[in-house]
Amino acid sequence: HGVLLDMLRTGKLAGLGLDVFDNETELVTQLRHKNWINDDTEVLLEMAGMPNVILTPHNAFNTREATARKAEQTVQQLQAFLERQEFLWSV
Repeated sequence: HGVLLDMLRTGKLAGLGLDVFDNETELVTQLRHKNWINDDTEVLLEMAGMPNVILTPHNAFNTREATARKAEQTVQQLQAFLERQEFLWSV
């Protein structure tokens, strides 16, 4: 992550979006307990404060809209199966 931070600082990289991190459970623990922060976490914290950087957890796809759509489609599938014994969208 340090190389990415240097590239952001020097303008060689205009922006950055990261969605998956090594050992996300450990990262969350480090962020909750500031005294456990290592060098890599320091870099992520600095990047998180930049306006041209977005850092999301591995499950960033779970927006309110996506969750509502998944719930609606689940109900549609169940209704179709109960009525016709087959799913709308087979896997």
